Amino acid sequence: MHKELCVTLVTLCFCGKKKSPCCPDFHTVFVISISGAFIRNVITYIYLLARKTPHCSFKNAIMKKIFLPLVLLLLLSFTTTINSISKTERKYAISKLKDSKKHLQKAIKGLSAAQLNFKATPESWSIAECTEHIAISENLIYGMFEQVLKQTPDPSRRSEVKFTDEQVWSMITDRTTKVKTQEAFKPTGKYGSHENTVKEFVEKRDSHIDYIKKTDEDLRDRYQELPFGIIDGYQMILFLTAHTERHIAQIEEVKANPNFPKS
Repeated sequence: MHKELCVTLVTLCFCGKKKSPCCPDFHTVFVISISGAFIRNVITYIYLLARKTPHCSFKNAIMKKIFLPLVLLLLLSFTTTINSISKTERKYAISKLKDSKKHLQKAIKGLSAAQLNFKATPESWSIAECTEHIAISENLIYGMFEQVLKQTPDPSRRSEVKFTDEQVWSMITDRTTKVKTQEAFKPTGKYGSHENTVKEFVEKRDSHIDYIKKTDEDLRDRYQELPFGIIDGYQMILFLTAHTERHIAQIEEVKANPNFPKS
């Protein structure tokens, strides 16, 4: 876990009043930052050490004053560490992130400058502008997600989340409901070229995929309030991918226009 347990192992008396070369008479206080995986390794080591130790009093001291407390400590770590997303949730989020990235790359592959900059109406967005909006949103929406991660997980608020993962996905990808784009999300040519825009998106998306592959953070018990309601941190990732798909659909609408350039 990224969130490690701070553990104090109080006074450990190794040998009582008897002394031996391998077992000095001392008390030690350990204050260590330790993870569940590390605890398991320590327990295994101490157990093997105790089995190989010929000195009975030392063996008993190891078992009673070190091994058993560490077993209890390991059990405690399972109840106090933050809940990570499940394997199924992780796989689903990663597939959505990867698939929407591939869909965008496929939708814009091989388009000419005339095709990228074609507008059905003066007010509508071109494919190049849709792509830039996707790249901008990749940064800004993920930035919102990073702010969510700063919250302390709060399971008591779960009832405030009214949407399933599927509902979040369907709601965002549904283009029958139009949403006014906020100023910060509007395309302005900030990346300098279409090629740079695509590069920016791909690099950010790959880093976000990598994060979801590795994270052990509690994404379900952190929350983001949006205009349509409250969603959790995990759903923020689904929101991000659904938003990408929403504007890929917009790109396909531009390409389907009768006046779209042939080349």
